Amino acid sequence: MSLLLAVDPGMNAPGAALFRDGILVAAGPVRVPAKLRKLDTVVRCREVAKLIRDWFLSNSGSSGYVELDHVAVEYPQI
Repeated sequence: MSLLLAVDPGMNAPGAALFRDGILVAAGPVRVPAKLRKLDTVVRCREVAKLIRDWFLSNSGSSGYVELDHVAVEYPQI
């Protein structure tokens, strides 16, 4: 089984898509709470990355360790 996570790393409205064996299995926005928007940029980046990780884990169909084969990330413009 091959897993690919595609990420649009927006600071306020990031998006993600998960492909399993080349088939799209989940896609959508990653919700960023308003309270995170007030944080320093570096801290906010870390917190948004954690939200994307949580989105991935909740959509991967596994409750434990999941190994990704590929990650595609749009180059962020901060």
